[in-house]
Amino acid sequence: MKKLISLFCLVVLLGISVHVMGQNTGLKPQIGGTYPYSVTLNGTNTYLWSVTTDVAGATPATGVVLSSTTGNSITITWNNVTIGSNFYVHVIETASGSGSCTNRKALTVVPTNNLNLNIISITTLDQATDANPYSTCPPNVTVNTFDGTFDGTLVESRKFTYGYGTVDLYYKISATGINTTSTGWKTTVNIINTATGGTVTAAWDYVIGGTYSSALTVLGADNVITVAATHPDIFIRVRIANSTTYEATASHTATVTLKPGANNNEDQFGNDAVGLGNGNRVQTVNPRPATTVITTTP
Repeated sequence: MKKLISLFCLVVLLGISVHVMGQNTGLKPQIGGTYPYSVTLNGTNTYLWSVTTDVAGATPATGVVLSSTTGNSITITWNNVTIGSNFYVHVIETASGSGSCTNRKALTVVPTNNLNLNIISITTLDQATDANPYSTCPPNVTVNTFDGTFDGTLVESRKFTYGYGTVDLYYKISATGINTTSTGWKTTVNIINTATGGTVTAAWDYVIGGTYSSALTVLGADNVITVAATHPDIFIRVRIANSTTYEATASHTATVTLKPGANNNEDQFGNDAVGLGNGNRVQTVNPRPATTVITTTP
């Protein structure tokens, strides 16, 4: 019975050990990520750290930043490194006495590309929940001025300036799986709007309430957006300005697509995204009623 209990405890302990090791992202760091590495401090012994591309520790790795090369505990930032390649973290411990004898340990680390992009439809009131499917109505029509001369005719009596307003549609694109605090990224988007009239424009910004000074094409061509570090999200606004020649009496859609394929969506070091989430989002502007002019007996 004691042997069975001991065997059971061993299995449980091994399970916990594997689980903890599986969560050790320092073994599979994401691009731009910073992770701690340490050994137990022994008295006043000294330590020398390095990262190499060879097992023996002779060829220093590039694209990595060590917080320090000394001390029993450091952090390493994995920047422009080759995804999927073996890197070796070395530490040499030198005894403070007994002739300054040394010992050495190494750890294999394989950087992983975890970059994923996603696009969702949002509103200015809810910037987190994917409003899909999303549809909205054009704004209420306003009657601004009477421009006719009241001469008793229907033609002059119907001369008004109407305001048909503007529809703003918002999309949010997010990057995960890299350390966006220190690493930039880019995306390529295609925008197609089916409105047959009105003035359709698009632009992007870092905040939903921004100035949207970076214009985008809405004709289906590629829009390459380069995102600086510290920005995990960007926002795209598609604006449809209605007018007397386009009262928005027909339904139309605005589709924003993350263009698939190599080199279209990547981190600042050229590593392609491994996933594009939803891929695209479609928003619909519902039609107004096709209200006729008012008629009466002149």
